[in-house]
Amino acid sequence: QVELFAAGSGILTDLDGNPLDPNNPTYFKTKTDDRGVARTSFLIALPGCSATEDLTVTGGVSASVGVTSSLWTATFTIEQC
Repeated sequence: QVELFAAGSGILTDLDGNPLDPNNPTYFKTKTDDRGVARTSFLIALPGCSATEDLTVTGGVSASVGVTSSLWTATFTIEQC
């Protein structure tokens, strides 16, 4: 089984952008397919601009299988309007 965790302002989604678990959009546990692959998307909602100052928005997702895990992060700068 694979456990996926989202952090920051991100959520875990299917390939169409729908939350995998609307009740807990930052966590998902699933089994891999026959090739050992689990698929998910990661969505970070960003505003078009900031009313007061430039903002930095960061999100991350980690996947764990047993004692092995990986972390992916993304950081965006939202400019003032």
